[in-house]
Amino acid sequence: EVSRDWWNPVVMSQACEYKLGFVLEKALESVMGFVTVLPGGFVAYRYAALTQSDYDRGESPLTMYFVGLDQQHLSPFQSNVYMAEEQILCFELLARKGTAYSLRYLPGAVAV
Repeated sequence: EVSRDWWNPVVMSQACEYKLGFVLEKALESVMGFVTVLPGGFVAYRYAALTQSDYDRGESPLTMYFVGLDQQHLSPFQSNVYMAEEQILCFELLARKGTAYSLRYLPGAVAV
């Protein structure tokens, strides 16, 4: 059953704008070669890509992803940055030296 809120023109326009914007934005980012945020519930990563250490820092993308959990040792700026941990993970995967990983949005992908 469709809720009564759905028939509200404001709710309808917000839903349409969100869904259309999401699909167009992710498709364009994928074509450009960098998807800024991959929603955590619908993502698959290569384990090797997550655990490969950076030669300069000695830290893997997975290590950097979990930095935000240690709130006691972060500055206010760092705390703010690590609120968007999905963006940190995407950046860390693509910014690795000597790798050619890519992030893509596949609208036809199905989870089984």
